[in-house]
Amino acid sequence: MAMMLEPQVKQERFNARLSEEQKAILQRAADLQGMSLSDFVLSSAHDEALRIIEAHEIIRLSKRDSEAFLQALESPPAASQHVIERFAKAGKNRA
Repeated sequence: MAMMLEPQVKQERFNARLSEEQKAILQRAADLQGMSLSDFVLSSAHDEALRIIEAHEIIRLSKRDSEAFLQALESPPAASQHVIERFAKAGKNRA
C-alpha cells in the first residue's frame, strides 16, 4: 500500500501536461485509492522518488559478498612493498 504523505503547508507548485488517456488512468487509480488526483500523483511520485534514491544510495550484497567483505575488514591483507613505498613518498611530498 502506498505511503501517505504527512499533511504539510503547501508552498510549491508543480504542473504537468498529460494526455487524456494518461489522466484517465491516473484518475481511475486515484479513485480506487479514495484519493484526489493531485494527492495520488504526489504520493505515487514521492514513493517512487524514495525508491530510486534508495536504489542509488544503498549497496546491497549477497550473503557470500557480505561475508567476504567482513572477512576483509577483520583480516585485511598485508600491504605490498609497492604500497608502502608510495605512502612513504606521498608523506614526504606533503611535508
